[in-house]
Formats: sequence, structure tokens, C-alpha cells
Amino acid sequence: MMNNGLRIFLNPFIAGLTGLALIGAFFLLRLQPSFAQNKTIEQTGVENKSSKIQDGRTAPIAESNNNSLLKALLAADNLNIDEATLLAPQIEKSRTLRISLVNQASAGKNGFSAEKPVQSALLLRQSKISDDGLARQRNLELSPAQILVVALNEKQEVLWWSAENDPRVLRVETADDAGRLSGGDIVYRNETELLVSLPADDSITNVRLYHPNWDGEKFQLELIGNLSLPQR
Repeated sequence: MMNNGLRIFLNPFIAGLTGLALIGAFFLLRLQPSFAQNKTIEQTGVENKSSKIQDGRTAPIAESNNNSLLKALLAADNLNIDEATLLAPQIEKSRTLRISLVNQASAGKNGFSAEKPVQSALLLRQSKISDDGLARQRNLELSPAQILVVALNEKQEVLWWSAENDPRVLRVETADDAGRLSGGDIVYRNETELLVSLPADDSITNVRLYHPNWDGEKFQLELIGNLSLPQR
């Protein structure tokens, strides 16, 4: 009697467990494609991210815009700029130049001038090779307080460029009795130095420095000077 009673008790219990197992298997089969799809999307995202990291040209549209702007600015000097000629935007070894800029109109005079130097003599004071990496600037954004550095090969093809702060520019402000600053006049150092970092590439034979002038509508480049580089 007890065996029959136990059997009667267990039969509904086993049937209930079997039903729960079937329901769980059903939901598992329904969810499996979603898990697989999410995994595929996640894997694709990782692959895309990796390809962007491995590709040195992370912003080809911006770089093309930079090149188009440079072409227009440098057209008057007959300098050639081609994306195929430019050095890679990521460089493993760099070359740092320490360049003296001397106002030729005030040669031998220390101090400052109220007028921007028309011509400057460029003197190479130091050239140092290092293993420090170097990346080209992503956006070419000019201002009258900058110097555009253009590195060329012997065919006058542009290999590298950078925009640096103009070390000649000095803004002068005066303080009143209350300590409030006013003025903001600009004067120019007659002699100063500029540090320029370039790729350590022997194909770079000379460097040109330009001052961007804003005419109210667009920038025009004024040549500061040309510096020939000694080959290593």
C-alpha cells in the first residue's frame, strides 16, 4: 500500500519537473540566436576598432582637407604637395632643430621692434636625432601668431608640415595703479629661437618657415626664410 501511495505521489511531481525542463529548453533555443547575434556584433566592433588603431591614417577626410588647404597656400611658391609623397603621419624617430631667427632689418640690435620683421635670417644652432615618436598634426589651423613649418625634399615636394607658435611675437600689457591690465600691443623680438621637430628622414633637405597673414577673408603665407639641412 505504501509503495502504491508513493508511486501515486511521485507521478505528478515527475511530470511537473519534466514540464519545467521542456519549458526551459524552449526558451534556451529561442534565446540562442540572440546570444550568437550579440556576440557577432561585439566581435565585429572589436575588429573595426583594431583596424582603426592599426591604420595610421585615422582621419583621411581631415588629412585631405589639410592637403587641399596647403596646396592653395603654397601654390604661389610652386611647391608640390601630394598625399603619395607625404611621409607617414606616425614617425618612430624624430629630428629636433634649434633654429635662430634674426631680424635682418635690425641685425646686431637686441631688444624689440614695433613692426613685424620683413625678412629673417635662419641659422641652424643644433640638430638632434632621438627615438621619440612623432605624429603629424591632425588639423591645419592657422593664426597670425603662428609659424607654418614646411619640410621639403630636393624636388621641392612637401614631405611634412607643422604649425608652431611664433616665438618672435610678444604681447605687451601695462598695469594701472589698481593693477588692472590694459593695452595688449604686439612687439617682435629681433632675435629669438624656434624648436622644430621633424621626421628623422634623409630625404628632407630643407625647411621653409612661413608667417600666416590674414587679409580679412583668407590666409596668405609670407616667407620668413629657407634653411638647408646638412645630410647625416
